[in-house]
Amino acid sequence: MARRRPAPPPGRAAARPSEPPAVRDIDAYEASYLCGGRTAVAETAMAALYLAGRLSAVTGTDRVTVEPSGEDGAGHALQAAVVACTADAASRAALELRDDTAYHPAVGRLVERLIADGLVVAAGSKNPMNRQYPTEAGVAALRRLSEQPPPADPDEAKVLEVALYGLTRLPPGAVLPVAGAGPKPKPSGRHWPGTGGMGGVSPESPARPHRGRDKYDTSCGGGI
Repeated sequence: MARRRPAPPPGRAAARPSEPPAVRDIDAYEASYLCGGRTAVAETAMAALYLAGRLSAVTGTDRVTVEPSGEDGAGHALQAAVVACTADAASRAALELRDDTAYHPAVGRLVERLIADGLVVAAGSKNPMNRQYPTEAGVAALRRLSEQPPPADPDEAKVLEVALYGLTRLPPGAVLPVAGAGPKPKPSGRHWPGTGGMGGVSPESPARPHRGRDKYDTSCGGGI
């Protein structure tokens, strides 16, 4: 004889299966944050400028130059952040530029938007280390983006690849001297892509969670 499941206590309704989280579309820069945090956002923006011919390496050095924006602006707020971080310098060390861009207010606004939309865990009593991990909805949004057909524009498609898999997805022969990036996190059930950086982690390699600060600066660092 089959056992009967006990009825819930009076005044308490039986637990219902949880509904799947609402998922919205995300862009390449939001995806890059979900994959690797602020540093990955900065690398994606730098890669976009590189592919557009507006960011180039200084031969034989670890420095890069960025062309000022034209009449139509930088094309995206996060590309504009990279440009802003080079406004007072003829060139910047690529690693310093990446790190300064990572804490530009434009990146901070992106993080705030992801938190407000429930795609990233907010800092608080339940998150005392201020680690801004993707929520279940954030992982679902990232998975949906990765399963969609790539953009028709080749440069946009390559920027999305960099956002998801890191700088190792730049075309062969690309010179963007950004190194030292840590691995990207992985969601439950599958690995997330490894980060870029020259000689970076393989997209198929295991990854550890990104650890980032929850505060962002209001200005960029200097440079020569």
